[in-house]
Amino acid sequence: MNKELLNDLVKISKPTRYLGDELNVVKKDSSKKDLIRFALAFPDIYDIGMSHLGLKILYHILNNRKDVWAERVYTPWIDMEEYMRSQNISLSSLESSTPIAEFDIVGFSLQYELSYTNILNMLDLGNIPLLTSQRDEKHPLIIAGGPCAFNPEPLADFIDFFVIGDGEEIVNDIIDCYKKNKNTSRKELLEKMAGIEGIYVPSLVEVEEQLDGFLAVSGDIKIKKRAASDLNQMPYPVDYMLPFMRPVHDRAVVEVMRGCSRGCRFCQAGMIYRPVRERSTEVVSKLTREIVDNTGYEEISLSSLSTCDHSTISEIMQQLVESPGKEKHVSISLPSLRTDAFSVELARSLESIGKTGLTFAPEVATNRMQSVINKNISKEDVFSTVRDAFSTGWDSLKLYFMIGLPTENDQDVENIGYLSRKILNIATGVNKRASINVSISTFIPKAHTPFQWERQLSTSEVEEKQRLVKYSVGRNRRINISFNSPEISLLEGAFARGDRKLGKVLHIAHKLGCKLDGWTEMFNYELWLRAFNEAGVDPREYLKPRNPEYKLPWDHIDTYLTKDFLLSEREKAYEAKLTPDCRWGSCSNCGVCDNKVGRSVRLSSSEKAEDIKAEPHREKETEIISPDMRIRFMFVKGEEVRFISHLNMINAFTRAFRRADIPIAYSHGFNPHPKISFGSVLPVNTTSEAEYADVELELYMDPEEFMEKANNELPPGLKILSADQVKLKEKSLMSQINMASYEVKIPEDNDDAQSSIESILNMEHVWVERRSSNKNRGKRSKTKPSKFVDIRPLIRDIKLIKNTDKSLYLKMLLSEGQGGKAKPEEIVRFMLKNEEDESKHDDIIFNTEIHKTGTFIEHKGKLLSPVEIINQ
Repeated sequence: MNKELLNDLVKISKPTRYLGDELNVVKKDSSKKDLIRFALAFPDIYDIGMSHLGLKILYHILNNRKDVWAERVYTPWIDMEEYMRSQNISLSSLESSTPIAEFDIVGFSLQYELSYTNILNMLDLGNIPLLTSQRDEKHPLIIAGGPCAFNPEPLADFIDFFVIGDGEEIVNDIIDCYKKNKNTSRKELLEKMAGIEGIYVPSLVEVEEQLDGFLAVSGDIKIKKRAASDLNQMPYPVDYMLPFMRPVHDRAVVEVMRGCSRGCRFCQAGMIYRPVRERSTEVVSKLTREIVDNTGYEEISLSSLSTCDHSTISEIMQQLVESPGKEKHVSISLPSLRTDAFSVELARSLESIGKTGLTFAPEVATNRMQSVINKNISKEDVFSTVRDAFSTGWDSLKLYFMIGLPTENDQDVENIGYLSRKILNIATGVNKRASINVSISTFIPKAHTPFQWERQLSTSEVEEKQRLVKYSVGRNRRINISFNSPEISLLEGAFARGDRKLGKVLHIAHKLGCKLDGWTEMFNYELWLRAFNEAGVDPREYLKPRNPEYKLPWDHIDTYLTKDFLLSEREKAYEAKLTPDCRWGSCSNCGVCDNKVGRSVRLSSSEKAEDIKAEPHREKETEIISPDMRIRFMFVKGEEVRFISHLNMINAFTRAFRRADIPIAYSHGFNPHPKISFGSVLPVNTTSEAEYADVELELYMDPEEFMEKANNELPPGLKILSADQVKLKEKSLMSQINMASYEVKIPEDNDDAQSSIESILNMEHVWVERRSSNKNRGKRSKTKPSKFVDIRPLIRDIKLIKNTDKSLYLKMLLSEGQGGKAKPEEIVRFMLKNEEDESKHDDIIFNTEIHKTGTFIEHKGKLLSPVEIINQ
């Protein structure tokens, strides 16, 4: 990243999104001959994309090849996009700041229909033609994969080819084909790609209008999905990129299983990711330990569509709770649990290493609707599970429900409220602190499911059902209820079952400014309606039921599920009949295993995870380990990390200590945390050569060994300069530190600097305005009311220094700590008050370089460092 852009990042919210210098990031020599450049593009902001496992897997596979360099690119937030467009900066990769137009392949991950405008916006920012018909040999191939690729038609005008199925199974075939044919014409290259199983090239097929008015691919073309056969043999990243800022899901993930055979009739993932494939206990345990060793993550999530259905999940949990759980103070978390006693017993096994809220997804509230969606959970099981969970320590529960499902009536909807209230009554009966969060989503028919032919509710119908739920819940402060936007659901439904006509709508919506539609504050329904109107397309048409006799826009994508199976399941739904899980029952004849896709896991009833007998619950005695010693260390925060926040810096240290096997002591209680305390809070965009922190250890470690081990693991820009043992009973650093010195570089043309300094030092009061704003995940902030503070008592000294290169510096000695703190930037702003052009103030402040040179404790009239004070 060039210096000018780097300096301007201070004006941008969350600048660490755009640095690309995370731990374990891959850098290669871009000048290497025949190196294939692959941009892994996630069409949402960094905070979301860095949590995505699929991108990490592909990054790992591609960068393990010597002939490929895979880099990342994300959607910039609105302030960064505005800056890029104003400065004519092209969207570039994080690792090398290479414009995406210079890559060979740009691959988008399709996770959510409302990210489609982000794809067009990213191409536009990258100076790449939006339409595939407008690209030629000098442009990169634009490809896409992920769950939304199972209905690729709405994006067919913009994507050169789609990857259908498991990316790790097919990505090497794509690279090999590109290497062999990259010097041919673009059309020839795409024809070669089309020869790879699992690749769909829209420009090579024709579409025709069906009798119902929708476009579908002509002929009997079938694009068969690719599926990884043995997860134990599949490459998996253990050296995760470790961001400085916290993404939405700030944890490592081990995928224990892929696919689900429970057969929920609304669930697209459960259908398209068949068959079920498991990772063995040994592989899961090995991956978990290696990830913790390489990243220092404090939480590992065991991921799958239904983790509790893994045939050896009890054994996996027993191993992981001990190591790395208790051994390295690592939390093991489970995604949404089944509503049964076994799932709660599993969750209980985690309580020695931290306990969070439980999440259940009953989806519906009546027994009849359970049979309709093929999710057999009795109310009695729900009540028993809730009572058991809340009686043993859990305080909160999140419930997911859905409205608008086939055959649903008002009574079914009202029962969501009644069930929620009953669950709360049971929970508060055993735990007075109990609370419930209820999330209500709108049913959206998805391709390749038994409900793909069903209608979707109109916005007015959704609003009416939402009112019914609210009424049935009543007023209860312990039940927090949330709903999906009816308008967002309409748009998602249109694109989920859309055809190529929607390409024109999408193109117009992009031109009108639609982007980041998955973010409530950015979604503009009126603009979307205008786009549909200008394209001559009625979005309500896509909500109507479909005739099974007509070809669907996605029928050419072959998931190996037979149409007969899907129609049979649809008929059973209307009859309220259940289909048993085929892993421990009779075959459901879905068609997947007949085609030998992947490796089906069939279990006998004796192997069912839910049949494992859990021991009666007993409260565990937690071994209390008292700290053995405390180390005080001095460290540098350099240029490389000047944009990271204080909290993220703490995170960087604790994870480095875990990677270094430094035995940090932890607090006791409900949520143990590492016993590390910092002397001061250093603001973003400030560097320092004299920061201090104390850390308590469970075992004795020589301070020199501590410093060497920690420095081997700390990221560039953070370095420990000294380490000394202090008494365990020593006062906290923050309570002792009361002074700090700074060097502040100011503009060279500031002729009034000396007089301004003298004026400040002669003043009795220096009133400055302190403005604060709400922190949020990239949202536009609402400014809080300002307050005025007199900082004159906090200013000890200011001197003006002119270096030989004519640069000007202010040397400041300022109070800091519990008695109050003067900020260097406040003093610079005060010095600018006579500057007539106030619009320049912020630019000068943003470009002011602030460097902390000392941290002190005033003792008997002397300024001592936090190390020197030890022997006083």
